[in-house]
Amino acid sequence: MARISRLNCLTEEEKCGVYRLLIPNKIFKLFEIDPETGKNKQKEQVVCYECPEGSAEASIEIKANPSDQDPIFYIEVSDSRDLIQLQWDFILINDIRVPRFNTDVTVEGKDRWFHWDTRNLPEEIRAVEAGLAPGQTRPGLRLIDELNQCLDRFCLTLGLKSIFMEALFYHNA
Repeated sequence: MARISRLNCLTEEEKCGVYRLLIPNKIFKLFEIDPETGKNKQKEQVVCYECPEGSAEASIEIKANPSDQDPIFYIEVSDSRDLIQLQWDFILINDIRVPRFNTDVTVEGKDRWFHWDTRNLPEEIRAVEAGLAPGQTRPGLRLIDELNQCLDRFCLTLGLKSIFMEALFYHNA
């Protein structure tokens, strides 16, 4: 059985303790989130681990408040076929303290996730004028170095030898 699959068979407390290694500590400090409980200062659960037993995938989503539109942090990882490699499927690190640009929705307000043939040019222009790259809704928190250290620590803990990823965008880490 692969590493993520085995990890997902543990108790919730054990799983969360290991998956927490993937989260840069700066996120907990910046947004005043308790790393142990995953709760903000208002005692709301804002760190959500999705790692069901029987699955070879896991994700973590962190919001400042449960009702926020965008996460501060979202990561997906999964087992690879060779059993010694971590598949890093998705990462999103947003600075939610700054204004949002709706480059991910059409001019009519519809989600563009499955409609990449449409664009919201007015929002893209506003975003570029604010210094963002194409596809960005917010700037990132510049945590890619710390995230890489977290990934290395996670892989060492699980005995994984390498990390595989294919980027959709690089700009918001």
